[in-house]
Amino acid sequence: MSSSMRITISDVMRQLRAEGLAVAADESSLRDALHAADESDVPWYVRVFAGTGAWLATVLLIWFLAATGVVENPQGALALGVVLVTGAVVLRRRTAVEFLRHFSVAVSFTGQALLLFGIHGVSDSAFVTGLTAAGLSVVLLRLVPDALHRFLSAVGGSIAAVIAVGELSLRYGFEGVVLLIVALAAFAWRGGTHAGPERDEIAVPVGSGLVIALFGLLLFGTAFSDKVRLLESALWRLGGVTTIGITLALVLLMLAILDEQGTPRQSPKALVYLASVVVLGALTLSSPGIVAGAAVLALGFDRRNPILIGVAACFLLVFGSVYYYSLHLTLLEKSGVLAASGMLLLLVRQVAARTPLARGAA
Repeated sequence: MSSSMRITISDVMRQLRAEGLAVAADESSLRDALHAADESDVPWYVRVFAGTGAWLATVLLIWFLAATGVVENPQGALALGVVLVTGAVVLRRRTAVEFLRHFSVAVSFTGQALLLFGIHGVSDSAFVTGLTAAGLSVVLLRLVPDALHRFLSAVGGSIAAVIAVGELSLRYGFEGVVLLIVALAAFAWRGGTHAGPERDEIAVPVGSGLVIALFGLLLFGTAFSDKVRLLESALWRLGGVTTIGITLALVLLMLAILDEQGTPRQSPKALVYLASVVVLGALTLSSPGIVAGAAVLALGFDRRNPILIGVAACFLLVFGSVYYYSLHLTLLEKSGVLAASGMLLLLVRQVAARTPLARGAA
């Protein structure tokens, strides 16, 4: 069939409008629906190959920049970084091609790395560099409509905030940043409970990135901070302050879930749940990772998110093992902590199984 005989969407819509079966606004809706269908029909292996090729192309780009000596000059790296980030944002907002999507994300982070290298070279300040990185991550969360980019920005922004605050050598600065990440993650997952899909497009990848960053910082601050000789371990250690803050967040989460189920807060079931959370926090006061893992696990069940549940379960296994072998306790004391925690969880399980939900619970 020749090109002159092809029937286009405009031809179809023109005929439908002539017959009174459609209006002008229907054409844009039809095009959007067909565009979304085209994107969802892309096989997974095509996405994998496109993503691999895009990131490989970015690696070659970095290699080329390093070979030309552009990154050796802070001013040049700063200018090139701004150009790359701007170009990546424009490209990602305008393209629908899978390869270009991944390429724009990779170029964006390459540009951010160059930009931050230039800022550090000019300012010679880890605080300024970290603060700029955190602020840039927040700005790009809105500008770049890409789930992977938002996830990585949340992780990178969290780490950058830790570096910036750590440069100030505040006694509870590290714990303060970790608790801020907890609050932001809670807002991302629970603050959009009744929001539409537009908010979820941002909240889900950002919330996931914040959870991953939180788990990484908990592992570092609880078990590994005293093993890094270049750091003053007392400033990077997480303990009671963090545990109390996360326990409070878990209590608020439990109250919100009970309210949604229609279970009175004064009921025996609710009191047992809340008391169990407080006791768990008290038993693990020096190890905030345990109560944090329990909180994310509860959040995963609440949001019906299997990935969140799996990540929390894996973190609890890893953190429990690392924490157990890093404790300066006798084997008898370690066994006592494990036995008490296990008995508490079994008690909560028995109460949950035998106590019926309040009437009208969802």
